[in-house]
Amino acid sequence: MMRNLALLLFIISSVSSFAQEKIKTKKNPIGWQYTVAPLQPLPEEYTRYSIHVDTDLDPIGFWGEVGVRMSLDLEDDYEETKAVRAAHQDTINSWIKKYMDPFGYPMTRTNIDPDIKINLKTEPVQMENVQVDIDYSDQESVLGEVNVTANLTVLDLNDEVLLNKPLTFLIDDTDGPTNLLKLRHLFMNPSFKLKFKMTNKPEKKKKLLEKRIKKFEADILHYFISESGKILADHFTHQRVDMYAATIGIKDKSYETFNQMADEVTSNINALTSFNKKKRKTPEEIQPTLEMAQKSWDEELDNPSLNPEIKDVLNYNLALTNLFLNKLDSANEHIKNIEEYKDLDKKTLITGNFVYYLKGLDNAIKSKIYLGDRAQVYQP
Repeated sequence: MMRNLALLLFIISSVSSFAQEKIKTKKNPIGWQYTVAPLQPLPEEYTRYSIHVDTDLDPIGFWGEVGVRMSLDLEDDYEETKAVRAAHQDTINSWIKKYMDPFGYPMTRTNIDPDIKINLKTEPVQMENVQVDIDYSDQESVLGEVNVTANLTVLDLNDEVLLNKPLTFLIDDTDGPTNLLKLRHLFMNPSFKLKFKMTNKPEKKKKLLEKRIKKFEADILHYFISESGKILADHFTHQRVDMYAATIGIKDKSYETFNQMADEVTSNINALTSFNKKKRKTPEEIQPTLEMAQKSWDEELDNPSLNPEIKDVLNYNLALTNLFLNKLDSANEHIKNIEEYKDLDKKTLITGNFVYYLKGLDNAIKSKIYLGDRAQVYQP
């Protein structure tokens, strides 16, 4: 009786050990591009455009101004002020050129009789709902709400509105974008922390915070300009966006059939973008292979005693396969079932590891969901 019980416990522990055994994976990289059609194509005869940024936000900050003054060593106050203003505009112009101008040939940027006029107007930084009673021992304590907005407009040559888009600056927080200003966002400076702590009147606290936030005006303006560029490109231009992912195999001879299936899926997806016309395939041609893999992996996923890591590999491969079968709900469901997907945004990106490919696939799925039929796999 005792021997039978001991044998039963040994068998159970052995099966459990096998089910939880650490696995080694191999990745078969896949790279592709989506061609993205514009939301609002411009008439072909529109070839001239202007861009103007109307802002009082400081693009270079206090130390930037100090640098300008020291480098020029001017004794005349007027000339110094003029040089600082020029540095402001030069910085804004460079940001516009790099981040906000989405057009290329045959479009020409000009202020003379443009076919479309692009204008970005920013509002001053404001603090609202400033808190007086704050627990300074809690880094999550809210100081108040940052209110910074801008507006992007595009007018045609008849001053008809083609685009009117309000923008709001949010703090890039570890818990996600927010307008809530917390203790941990600002109190790296001990003197400011003491001054704020000693101030009791809400209006004075508000002014202190607004003055402190002013040091970040360059970051805020940079955000508005770069975000405007993304919006303009999405609305008015044809784009190509790079994507990457992989199929995941398992380094174990007992998974040879599984790995052959993963290799076949990789080969077929990569064939979509082959520069060799004879090897290139259409989405319709690779569909049977992907559907066969999907069916096989779905069946394996139903195994209740499946190793959790194998389960993650299956969910990853199924998310990828469903993406290319245009079953986006299923792709999204499978990727969210992967353990590593939790807090994915906070995880370190190391090229080649599982998280790297998980982030690539996540971006591809989200992009396809957002873009819909506007995004198609680019074929040379």
